[in-house]
Amino acid sequence: MKTNRPRHAKTLLGTLAAASAASSSQAALVQITLSGNQVSSNNGNTLVADITGDSLPDLVFANVQRRPGFYPAASVQINGGLVFASSSGSAAQGDAQFAVGGIGVASTQIQSSGIDIKYLNPITFTDSRINGGSATQGYLEVNSRVVRGSTASVVLTRLVFNDASTTLPGSGLGTGTTYTEWTPVPEPSSLGLLALGAGGLLARRRVKREA
Repeated sequence: MKTNRPRHAKTLLGTLAAASAASSSQAALVQITLSGNQVSSNNGNTLVADITGDSLPDLVFANVQRRPGFYPAASVQINGGLVFASSSGSAAQGDAQFAVGGIGVASTQIQSSGIDIKYLNPITFTDSRINGGSATQGYLEVNSRVVRGSTASVVLTRLVFNDASTTLPGSGLGTGTTYTEWTPVPEPSSLGLLALGAGGLLARRRVKREA
């Protein structure tokens, strides 16, 4: 005898199957957009070391400094390398590079109103939801900005990586290129538990109907 499943139960099982398929699919370059992750002359220090969203630190910060006023400045050491943005009486200066081998504008000094540069810095990070929890190489984009006589800030803007490979992305990289936003999927163990729960719910409902 054919047993009809409740519609919402079918939908749940279909969603679980789709999520399971997505977790094993091969993808290319993706990014995690960071919001408000910065040290700013005027807006304080809101740096967060967790850049993947798993509540574990991916970076090491040291010597965070900021100076408000007509000659603003902001700086921080990230994984041992200094990045900064500052303004003096003669120039606006900035450095967005804390690691070698990256892509973009590393540093500049401009005799004008300000600067706005970005650099993709190579880093290694881990997240249980990315590449099976293996150490993954990617790029952390840093934005060094100065508006002379107003503000200076060092902003962590995004993490770029390949969610189907643990090695550094090769071609197609650039500070002016936008990549697909990475969305975490449930781990296989979590999907199994959800499926068991859905199966148990269906079994209980069948028993009630037959009673």
